[in-house]
Amino acid sequence: MKIIDKIDEKFRNLKTNFPEWLVVHHAKAPASQSFETIKNYHVRYRKFDTIGYQYLIVKNGDIYRGRPDLMHGAHTKEQNINKKSLGICLTGDFDVFLPTKEQVDSLRGLLEVKRKQYYIPLDRIVPHRFFLGKPPYKSCYGANLSDDWASNLVKINGKIEEAANIPITTSMVEKLYTLLKKIGLIK
Repeated sequence: MKIIDKIDEKFRNLKTNFPEWLVVHHAKAPASQSFETIKNYHVRYRKFDTIGYQYLIVKNGDIYRGRPDLMHGAHTKEQNINKKSLGICLTGDFDVFLPTKEQVDSLRGLLEVKRKQYYIPLDRIVPHRFFLGKPPYKSCYGANLSDDWASNLVKINGKIEEAANIPITTSMVEKLYTLLKKIGLIK
């Protein structure tokens, strides 16, 4: 697992966060966004000190470290979670698409490492929407992913949970039907 360190030096020694949660987000924007694009948006328009997340996972699976683990986040203001969590964001809009295989693999590895490092139980690996009440005002980490999708990635470090949580859409079934018909497996 490759982590690209992009932490500003002035934030390296802050100790304003005590991780008890792993909060997973989606950028709700094109998957092609870069670390710099998101950081610039957070600093320039949201007026954050730096990017809001401790980690950002881009389309090709690269992981960028934007804040030290022990620096409070700017990703989940509800219930003061920014001071007791690590914010992990994946580029993309998972109301429309699914994360890439590379993103899923990187997220799984990062969750496993951080979960062990901070003794975080599986039920504290959650989507941002977990803290937003019922019904949440945002879908974050995306309507296409179940609430336990991220925690299932590390449950037994296998593919079973991951596959069980990928939603099957009508268009996927239609494409499969067309393919099976084309290759002669159905008439």
